[in-house]
Amino acid sequence: MKNYRESSFLLLCDILYKKKLSHIAINSFFDNNEISIEDKSLIKKEVFGILENKVLIEYIINKYSNVKINKIDKKILIILYISIYEILFLKNFKSYATIDECVKLAKKYKGIFLGNFVNALSRNIYSSISYEKILEDNDISNDIKYSIPSSIFSFLLKNLNSDNDRENLIIQMFHCFNTFTHIFLRINTNDEREIKKIKDELNNYNISFIEYKGSLNLINQKVLQIDSVGGIWDLRCFKDGLISIEDISSIYFIDKLFENIKLHITHKFDLKILDCCAAPGGKISGIYHLFKNYKKDFFDNSIFIARDLIDKKIDLLIKNFAREKIKNISIMKQDAMHLDENKYDVIICDVPCSGLGVIAKKPDIKYNFKINEIESLQKLQYQILMTKSKSLNVDGIISYSTCTIDICENAKIVNDFLEKNKNFLLIDEEQILTNKNNLADGFYFAIFKRIK
Repeated sequence: MKNYRESSFLLLCDILYKKKLSHIAINSFFDNNEISIEDKSLIKKEVFGILENKVLIEYIINKYSNVKINKIDKKILIILYISIYEILFLKNFKSYATIDECVKLAKKYKGIFLGNFVNALSRNIYSSISYEKILEDNDISNDIKYSIPSSIFSFLLKNLNSDNDRENLIIQMFHCFNTFTHIFLRINTNDEREIKKIKDELNNYNISFIEYKGSLNLINQKVLQIDSVGGIWDLRCFKDGLISIEDISSIYFIDKLFENIKLHITHKFDLKILDCCAAPGGKISGIYHLFKNYKKDFFDNSIFIARDLIDKKIDLLIKNFAREKIKNISIMKQDAMHLDENKYDVIICDVPCSGLGVIAKKPDIKYNFKINEIESLQKLQYQILMTKSKSLNVDGIISYSTCTIDICENAKIVNDFLEKNKNFLLIDEEQILTNKNNLADGFYFAIFKRIK
Protein backbone atom coordinates (compact mmCIF):
# COMPACT_ATOMS: atom_id res chain seq x y z
CA MET A 1 0.00 0.00 0.00
CA LYS A 2 1.33 3.47 -0.93
CA ASN A 3 1.83 5.93 1.94
CA TYR A 4 0.19 9.34 1.76
CA ARG A 5 3.34 11.09 0.41
CA GLU A 6 3.60 8.70 -2.51
CA SER A 7 -0.13 9.12 -3.15
CA SER A 8 0.31 12.90 -3.13
CA PHE A 9 3.26 12.52 -5.52
CA LEU A 10 1.25 10.44 -8.00
CA LEU A 11 -1.71 12.79 -7.84
CA LEU A 12 0.45 15.88 -8.42
CA CYS A 13 2.03 14.20 -11.44
CA ASP A 14 -1.47 13.70 -12.88
CA ILE A 15 -2.63 17.23 -12.06
CA LEU A 16 0.45 19.20 -13.10
CA TYR A 17 1.78 17.14 -16.00
CA LYS A 18 -1.24 15.27 -17.35
CA LYS A 19 -3.45 18.34 -16.72
CA LYS A 20 -6.15 16.42 -14.88
CA LEU A 21 -8.53 18.59 -12.84
CA SER A 22 -7.59 18.37 -9.16
CA HIS A 23 -11.01 17.50 -7.74
CA ILE A 24 -11.64 14.86 -10.43
CA ALA A 25 -8.14 13.37 -10.08
CA ILE A 26 -8.45 13.12 -6.30
CA ASN A 27 -11.92 11.55 -6.35
CA SER A 28 -10.83 9.02 -8.99
CA PHE A 29 -7.67 8.15 -7.04
CA PHE A 30 -9.64 7.60 -3.84
CA ASP A 31 -12.21 5.45 -5.66
CA ASN A 32 -9.50 3.20 -7.15
CA ASN A 33 -7.27 2.77 -4.08
CA GLU A 34 -7.81 1.56 -0.54
CA ILE A 35 -6.94 4.60 1.56
CA SER A 36 -7.80 5.29 5.18
CA ILE A 37 -9.93 8.30 6.09
CA GLU A 38 -6.93 9.81 7.91
CA ASP A 39 -4.67 9.44 4.85
CA LYS A 40 -7.37 10.87 2.55
CA SER A 41 -7.42 13.98 4.70
CA LEU A 42 -3.59 14.25 4.64
CA ILE A 43 -3.42 13.71 0.87
CA LYS A 44 -6.04 16.39 0.13
CA LYS A 45 -4.37 18.83 2.52
CA GLU A 46 -0.97 18.25 0.94
CA VAL A 47 -2.05 18.30 -2.71
CA PHE A 48 -4.14 21.43 -2.31
CA GLY A 49 -1.52 23.08 -0.10
CA ILE A 50 1.17 22.56 -2.74
CA LEU A 51 -1.08 23.86 -5.53
CA GLU A 52 -1.95 26.90 -3.42
CA ASN A 53 1.71 27.71 -2.68
CA LYS A 54 3.46 26.43 -5.81
CA VAL A 55 4.77 29.82 -7.01
CA LEU A 56 6.41 30.49 -3.63
CA ILE A 57 7.86 26.97 -3.43
CA GLU A 58 9.38 27.34 -6.92
CA TYR A 59 10.87 30.70 -5.93
CA ILE A 60 12.57 29.02 -2.96
CA ILE A 61 13.88 26.16 -5.11
CA ASN A 62 15.35 28.63 -7.60
CA LYS A 63 16.98 30.60 -4.80
CA TYR A 64 18.65 27.68 -3.02
CA SER A 65 19.30 25.19 -5.81
CA ASN A 66 22.39 25.19 -8.02
CA VAL A 67 20.22 23.59 -10.71
CA LYS A 68 17.59 25.93 -12.12
CA ILE A 69 14.03 24.75 -11.88
CA ASN A 70 13.53 24.21 -15.61
CA LYS A 71 16.48 21.78 -15.59
CA ILE A 72 15.24 19.66 -12.66
CA ASP A 73 13.66 16.30 -13.49
CA LYS A 74 9.84 16.65 -13.35
CA LYS A 75 9.29 13.86 -10.85
CA ILE A 76 12.09 15.11 -8.62
CA LEU A 77 10.56 18.58 -8.77
CA ILE A 78 7.26 17.28 -7.40
CA ILE A 79 9.07 15.45 -4.60
CA LEU A 80 10.79 18.74 -3.76
CA TYR A 81 7.38 20.45 -3.69
CA ILE A 82 6.29 17.89 -1.08
CA SER A 83 9.45 18.25 1.01
CA ILE A 84 9.47 22.06 1.01
CA TYR A 85 5.71 22.34 1.62
CA GLU A 86 5.92 20.13 4.70
CA ILE A 87 9.02 21.94 6.00
CA LEU A 88 7.42 25.40 5.64
CA PHE A 89 3.73 24.84 6.31
CA LEU A 90 3.17 21.67 8.38
CA LYS A 91 4.56 22.63 11.77
CA ASN A 92 3.34 19.45 13.45
CA PHE A 93 5.51 17.36 11.11
CA LYS A 94 9.13 16.57 12.02
CA SER A 95 11.18 18.01 9.17
CA TYR A 96 13.98 15.42 9.37
CA ALA A 97 11.37 12.65 8.93
CA THR A 98 9.85 14.52 5.97
CA ILE A 99 13.26 14.81 4.30
CA ASP A 100 14.13 11.15 4.88
CA GLU A 101 10.83 9.96 3.40
CA CYS A 102 11.13 12.27 0.38
CA VAL A 103 14.67 11.02 -0.26
CA LYS A 104 13.40 7.42 -0.23
CA LEU A 105 10.68 8.41 -2.69
CA ALA A 106 13.21 10.10 -4.99
CA LYS A 107 15.52 7.05 -4.93
CA LYS A 108 12.57 4.74 -5.67
CA TYR A 109 11.50 6.66 -8.77
CA LYS A 110 14.74 8.26 -10.05
CA GLY A 111 17.73 6.60 -8.36
CA ILE A 112 20.38 7.32 -5.71
CA PHE A 113 22.01 10.33 -7.38
CA LEU A 114 18.80 12.39 -7.56
CA GLY A 115 17.80 11.12 -4.13
CA ASN A 116 20.97 12.69 -2.77
CA PHE A 117 20.11 15.92 -4.60
CA VAL A 118 16.69 16.02 -2.84
CA ASN A 119 18.42 15.37 0.49
CA ALA A 120 20.99 18.15 0.12
CA LEU A 121 18.59 20.79 -1.16
CA SER A 122 15.85 20.00 1.41
CA ARG A 123 18.32 20.19 4.31
CA ASN A 124 19.74 23.47 3.01
CA ILE A 125 16.26 25.01 2.82
CA TYR A 126 15.28 23.63 6.25
CA SER A 127 18.32 25.22 7.91
CA SER A 128 17.99 28.55 6.07
CA ILE A 129 14.38 29.79 6.12
CA SER A 130 10.92 29.63 7.67
CA TYR A 131 7.53 30.74 6.37
CA GLU A 132 7.44 33.49 9.00
CA LYS A 133 10.73 34.90 7.68
CA ILE A 134 9.39 34.81 4.14
CA LEU A 135 6.34 36.90 5.08
CA GLU A 136 8.61 39.45 6.80
CA ASP A 137 11.04 39.67 3.85
CA ASN A 138 10.30 42.89 1.94
CA ASP A 139 12.53 41.75 -0.92
CA ILE A 140 9.99 39.05 -1.81
CA SER A 141 7.02 40.54 -3.66
CA ASN A 142 3.48 39.84 -2.50
CA ASP A 143 2.53 38.00 -5.68
CA ILE A 144 5.27 35.46 -4.87
CA LYS A 145 4.43 35.28 -1.15
CA TYR A 146 0.82 34.41 -1.97
CA SER A 147 1.64 32.35 -5.08
CA ILE A 148 -0.14 34.40 -7.72
CA PRO A 149 1.08 33.39 -11.21
CA SER A 150 2.33 36.43 -13.14
CA SER A 151 -0.16 35.84 -15.99
CA ILE A 152 -3.14 36.04 -13.60
CA PHE A 153 -1.68 38.90 -11.57
CA SER A 154 -1.13 41.12 -14.61
CA PHE A 155 -4.52 40.16 -16.08
CA LEU A 156 -6.40 41.06 -12.90
CA LEU A 157 -4.47 44.31 -12.41
CA LYS A 158 -6.07 45.42 -15.68
CA ASN A 159 -9.38 43.59 -15.51
CA LEU A 160 -10.50 42.95 -11.91
CA ASN A 161 -14.19 43.86 -11.74
CA SER A 162 -13.64 46.66 -9.21
CA ASP A 163 -12.64 50.33 -9.31
CA ASN A 164 -10.90 50.16 -5.91
CA ASP A 165 -7.22 49.45 -5.22
CA ARG A 166 -6.89 46.40 -7.46
CA GLU A 167 -3.45 45.29 -6.34
CA ASN A 168 -4.45 45.30 -2.68
CA LEU A 169 -7.72 43.47 -3.45
CA ILE A 170 -5.86 40.79 -5.44
CA ILE A 171 -3.39 40.20 -2.61
CA GLN A 172 -6.23 39.97 -0.06
CA MET A 173 -8.15 37.53 -2.26
CA PHE A 174 -5.24 35.18 -2.85
CA HIS A 175 -4.33 35.24 0.82
CA CYS A 176 -7.91 34.10 1.52
CA PHE A 177 -7.77 31.52 -1.30
CA ASN A 178 -4.72 29.96 0.39
CA THR A 179 -6.21 29.91 3.90
CA PHE A 180 -9.99 29.43 3.65
CA THR A 181 -11.31 26.02 4.71
CA HIS A 182 -14.97 26.92 5.22
CA ILE A 183 -17.75 24.62 4.03
CA PHE A 184 -21.36 25.80 3.94
CA LEU A 185 -24.50 23.75 4.46
CA ARG A 186 -27.68 25.14 2.91
CA ILE A 187 -30.71 24.11 4.98
CA ASN A 188 -33.52 23.06 2.64
CA THR A 189 -36.39 23.31 5.12
CA ASN A 190 -37.96 26.04 7.23
CA ASP A 191 -39.48 23.55 9.69
CA GLU A 192 -37.87 24.38 13.04
CA ARG A 193 -38.24 20.77 14.24
CA GLU A 194 -36.32 19.52 11.20
CA ILE A 195 -33.66 22.21 11.68
CA LYS A 196 -33.22 21.08 15.29
CA LYS A 197 -32.79 17.48 14.10
CA ILE A 198 -30.09 18.61 11.66
CA LYS A 199 -28.16 20.42 14.40
CA ASP A 200 -28.58 17.52 16.81
CA GLU A 201 -27.21 15.08 14.24
CA LEU A 202 -24.20 17.30 13.53
CA ASN A 203 -23.50 17.42 17.26
CA ASN A 204 -23.88 13.63 17.57
CA TYR A 205 -21.25 13.18 14.83
CA ASN A 206 -18.95 15.73 16.53
CA ILE A 207 -19.14 18.05 13.52
CA SER A 208 -18.65 21.58 14.84
CA PHE A 209 -20.80 24.24 13.21
CA ILE A 210 -21.90 27.84 13.54
CA GLU A 211 -24.61 29.80 11.77
CA TYR A 212 -23.22 31.89 8.91
CA LYS A 213 -22.47 35.39 10.19
CA GLY A 214 -20.50 36.75 7.24
CA SER A 215 -21.20 40.02 5.48
CA LEU A 216 -23.52 38.59 2.80
CA ASN A 217 -27.06 39.32 3.99
CA LEU A 218 -29.36 36.32 3.57
CA ILE A 219 -33.08 37.05 3.77
CA ASN A 220 -34.73 33.72 2.97
CA GLN A 221 -32.20 30.99 3.74
CA LYS A 222 -30.52 29.47 6.79
CA VAL A 223 -26.89 28.39 6.39
CA LEU A 224 -24.50 26.54 8.69
CA GLN A 225 -20.73 26.92 8.45
CA ILE A 226 -18.36 24.00 9.15
CA ASP A 227 -14.60 23.58 8.72
CA SER A 228 -14.48 20.16 7.07
CA VAL A 229 -16.77 18.15 4.82
CA GLY A 230 -15.65 14.87 6.39
CA GLY A 231 -18.55 12.77 7.69
CA ILE A 232 -21.30 14.89 6.09
CA TRP A 233 -22.06 12.22 3.47
CA ASP A 234 -23.00 9.73 6.20
CA LEU A 235 -25.53 11.96 7.93
CA ARG A 236 -29.21 11.05 7.69
CA CYS A 237 -30.08 14.72 7.14
CA PHE A 238 -27.77 14.80 4.11
CA LYS A 239 -29.07 11.54 2.66
CA ASP A 240 -32.64 12.79 3.13
CA GLY A 241 -31.91 16.06 1.32
CA LEU A 242 -32.46 18.35 4.30
CA ILE A 243 -29.02 19.91 3.76
CA SER A 244 -26.89 20.58 0.67
CA ILE A 245 -23.24 21.59 0.34
CA GLU A 246 -22.94 24.86 -1.58
CA ASP A 247 -20.76 27.95 -1.42
CA ILE A 248 -22.21 30.95 0.36
CA SER A 249 -21.87 33.18 -2.72
CA SER A 250 -24.12 30.86 -4.75
CA ILE A 251 -26.61 30.63 -1.87
CA TYR A 252 -26.63 34.43 -1.64
CA PHE A 253 -27.24 34.77 -5.38
CA ILE A 254 -30.27 32.44 -5.22
CA ASP A 255 -31.56 34.40 -2.23
CA LYS A 256 -31.32 37.64 -4.24
CA LEU A 257 -32.90 36.05 -7.31
CA PHE A 258 -35.83 34.81 -5.23
CA GLU A 259 -36.34 38.28 -3.75
CA ASN A 260 -36.46 39.76 -7.26
CA ILE A 261 -38.95 37.11 -8.40
CA LYS A 262 -41.27 37.99 -5.49
CA LEU A 263 -40.85 41.71 -6.16
CA HIS A 264 -41.21 41.78 -9.95
CA ILE A 265 -43.42 38.80 -10.85
CA THR A 266 -46.63 39.42 -8.92
CA HIS A 267 -49.20 38.71 -11.61
CA LYS A 268 -49.08 34.89 -11.71
CA PHE A 269 -48.42 31.78 -9.65
CA ASP A 270 -47.82 29.22 -12.39
CA LEU A 271 -44.22 30.12 -13.22
CA LYS A 272 -41.98 28.22 -15.64
CA ILE A 273 -38.41 28.33 -14.35
CA LEU A 274 -35.45 27.18 -16.48
CA ASP A 275 -31.83 26.60 -15.48
CA CYS A 276 -30.03 26.19 -18.82
CA CYS A 277 -26.55 25.24 -17.45
CA ALA A 278 -27.86 23.45 -14.40
CA ALA A 279 -25.28 20.87 -13.22
CA PRO A 280 -24.61 20.07 -10.45
CA GLY A 281 -28.04 21.54 -9.69
CA GLY A 282 -27.48 23.79 -6.68
CA LYS A 283 -29.13 26.89 -8.11
CA ILE A 284 -32.33 25.34 -9.49
CA SER A 285 -32.69 23.17 -6.37
CA GLY A 286 -32.15 26.24 -4.19
CA ILE A 287 -34.96 28.08 -5.98
CA TYR A 288 -37.12 24.94 -5.77
CA HIS A 289 -36.78 24.73 -1.98
CA LEU A 290 -37.40 28.47 -1.54
CA PHE A 291 -40.61 28.19 -3.57
CA LYS A 292 -41.66 25.12 -1.58
CA ASN A 293 -41.06 26.88 1.75
CA TYR A 294 -42.58 30.21 0.70
CA LYS A 295 -46.16 29.84 -0.53
CA LYS A 296 -48.08 26.69 -1.47
CA ASP A 297 -49.86 28.15 -4.54
CA PHE A 298 -46.58 29.62 -5.77
CA PHE A 299 -44.94 26.19 -5.53
CA ASP A 300 -47.68 23.75 -6.57
CA ASN A 301 -48.45 25.49 -9.86
CA SER A 302 -44.88 26.23 -10.94
CA ILE A 303 -42.74 24.11 -13.27
CA PHE A 304 -38.99 23.64 -12.81
CA ILE A 305 -36.74 22.71 -15.74
CA ALA A 306 -33.04 21.74 -15.61
CA ARG A 307 -30.93 21.45 -18.76
CA ASP A 308 -27.27 20.63 -19.43
CA LEU A 309 -25.16 19.41 -22.32
CA ILE A 310 -23.07 16.47 -21.04
CA ASP A 311 -24.39 13.01 -20.08
CA LYS A 312 -22.33 12.86 -16.87
CA LYS A 313 -23.82 16.18 -15.79
CA ILE A 314 -27.33 14.92 -16.49
CA ASP A 315 -26.59 11.85 -14.34
CA LEU A 316 -25.34 14.16 -11.58
CA LEU A 317 -28.53 16.23 -11.73
CA ILE A 318 -30.67 13.10 -11.45
CA LYS A 319 -28.63 11.85 -8.48
CA ASN A 320 -28.67 15.18 -6.60
CA PHE A 321 -32.38 15.85 -7.20
CA ALA A 322 -33.25 12.33 -6.04
CA ARG A 323 -31.32 12.87 -2.79
CA GLU A 324 -33.12 16.16 -2.18
CA LYS A 325 -36.52 14.52 -2.90
CA ILE A 326 -37.15 16.87 -5.84
CA LYS A 327 -39.73 15.16 -8.03
CA ASN A 328 -41.62 17.72 -10.10
CA ILE A 329 -38.66 18.84 -12.19
CA SER A 330 -37.94 18.20 -15.85
CA ILE A 331 -34.36 17.15 -16.68
CA MET A 332 -33.13 17.05 -20.28
CA LYS A 333 -29.87 17.05 -22.20
CA GLN A 334 -29.78 20.29 -24.18
CA ASP A 335 -27.20 22.80 -25.40
CA ALA A 336 -27.67 26.21 -23.78
CA MET A 337 -27.18 27.65 -27.27
CA HIS A 338 -30.38 25.91 -28.40
CA LEU A 339 -33.13 28.40 -29.32
CA ASP A 340 -36.03 27.11 -27.28
CA GLU A 341 -39.54 27.43 -28.68
CA ASN A 342 -40.98 27.35 -25.15
CA LYS A 343 -41.36 30.52 -23.12
CA TYR A 344 -40.29 30.92 -19.50
CA ASP A 345 -40.93 33.33 -16.65
CA VAL A 346 -37.51 32.85 -15.00
CA ILE A 347 -34.28 31.77 -16.71
CA ILE A 348 -31.00 31.09 -14.89
CA CYS A 349 -27.84 31.37 -17.02
CA ASP A 350 -24.90 30.27 -14.86
CA VAL A 351 -22.46 30.20 -17.75
CA PRO A 352 -19.07 28.50 -18.30
CA CYS A 353 -16.25 30.81 -17.21
CA SER A 354 -12.55 31.01 -16.30
CA GLY A 355 -13.32 30.11 -12.66
CA LEU A 356 -10.95 32.70 -11.16
CA GLY A 357 -13.32 33.13 -8.22
CA VAL A 358 -13.12 29.51 -7.06
CA ILE A 359 -9.34 29.10 -6.84
CA ALA A 360 -9.70 28.33 -3.11
CA LYS A 361 -11.51 25.10 -4.05
CA LYS A 362 -9.72 24.41 -7.35
CA PRO A 363 -6.18 25.84 -7.02
CA ASP A 364 -4.99 24.17 -10.24
CA ILE A 365 -7.03 26.82 -12.10
CA LYS A 366 -4.09 29.15 -11.39
CA TYR A 367 -1.77 27.06 -13.54
CA ASN A 368 -4.20 26.23 -16.34
CA PHE A 369 -5.32 29.83 -16.91
CA LYS A 370 -4.74 31.11 -20.46
CA ILE A 371 -5.50 34.73 -21.31
CA ASN A 372 -6.13 33.88 -24.96
CA GLU A 373 -9.08 31.67 -23.91
CA ILE A 374 -10.97 34.58 -22.35
CA GLU A 375 -12.13 35.90 -25.72
CA SER A 376 -13.70 32.58 -26.75
CA LEU A 377 -15.35 32.32 -23.32
CA GLN A 378 -16.78 35.84 -23.74
CA LYS A 379 -18.36 34.90 -27.06
CA LEU A 380 -19.93 31.78 -25.57
CA GLN A 381 -21.20 33.63 -22.49
CA TYR A 382 -22.73 36.42 -24.53
CA GLN A 383 -24.33 34.01 -27.00
CA ILE A 384 -25.93 31.97 -24.21
CA LEU A 385 -27.41 35.10 -22.63
CA MET A 386 -28.64 36.42 -25.98
CA THR A 387 -30.14 33.08 -27.03
CA LYS A 388 -31.95 32.43 -23.76
CA SER A 389 -33.28 35.97 -23.51
CA LYS A 390 -35.37 35.27 -26.62
CA SER A 391 -37.26 32.58 -24.65
CA LEU A 392 -38.25 34.90 -21.79
CA ASN A 393 -41.82 36.12 -21.35
CA VAL A 394 -42.53 39.84 -21.04
CA ASP A 395 -42.26 40.83 -17.35
CA GLY A 396 -40.07 37.75 -16.84
CA ILE A 397 -36.63 37.64 -15.19
CA ILE A 398 -33.35 36.29 -16.55
CA SER A 399 -30.13 36.04 -14.56
CA TYR A 400 -26.53 35.92 -15.76
CA SER A 401 -23.88 34.60 -13.38
CA THR A 402 -20.26 33.39 -13.28
CA CYS A 403 -17.80 32.20 -10.65
CA THR A 404 -15.15 34.62 -11.88
CA ILE A 405 -14.03 38.15 -11.02
CA ASP A 406 -12.94 39.94 -14.19
CA ILE A 407 -14.65 42.69 -16.16
CA CYS A 408 -14.33 40.83 -19.47
CA GLU A 409 -16.62 37.97 -18.43
CA ASN A 410 -18.93 40.02 -16.23
CA ALA A 411 -19.61 43.74 -16.60
CA LYS A 412 -18.64 43.81 -20.29
CA ILE A 413 -21.07 41.01 -21.17
CA VAL A 414 -23.86 42.75 -19.28
CA ASN A 415 -23.17 46.16 -20.83
CA ASP A 416 -23.04 44.68 -24.34
CA PHE A 417 -26.32 42.84 -23.73
CA LEU A 418 -28.11 45.96 -22.48
CA GLU A 419 -26.77 48.00 -25.38
CA LYS A 420 -28.36 45.63 -27.90
CA ASN A 421 -31.53 44.82 -25.93
CA LYS A 422 -33.40 47.96 -24.95
CA ASN A 423 -36.39 45.86 -23.90
CA PHE A 424 -34.45 44.58 -20.88
CA LEU A 425 -33.85 46.42 -17.61
CA LEU A 426 -31.00 45.64 -15.21
CA ILE A 427 -32.69 45.27 -11.79
CA ASP A 428 -29.87 43.81 -9.69
CA GLU A 429 -26.12 43.30 -10.03
CA GLU A 430 -23.26 42.41 -7.71
CA GLN A 431 -19.61 41.40 -7.91
CA ILE A 432 -18.53 39.34 -4.89
CA LEU A 433 -14.79 39.39 -4.25
CA THR A 434 -13.41 36.93 -1.71
CA ASN A 435 -12.43 38.56 1.58
CA LYS A 436 -12.21 37.72 5.29
CA ASN A 437 -15.63 39.27 5.96
CA ASN A 438 -17.80 37.42 3.45
CA LEU A 439 -15.86 34.08 3.49
CA ALA A 440 -17.22 33.53 -0.03
CA ASP A 441 -15.98 32.36 -3.40
CA GLY A 442 -15.64 35.06 -6.04
CA PHE A 443 -18.97 35.33 -7.86
CA TYR A 444 -20.83 37.71 -10.15
CA PHE A 445 -24.50 38.01 -11.02
CA ALA A 446 -26.74 40.34 -12.97
CA ILE A 447 -30.54 40.08 -13.01
CA PHE A 448 -32.64 41.55 -15.82
CA LYS A 449 -36.37 42.07 -16.33
CA ARG A 450 -37.93 42.00 -19.79
CA ILE A 451 -40.14 45.08 -19.93
CA LYS A 452 -41.56 44.73 -23.44
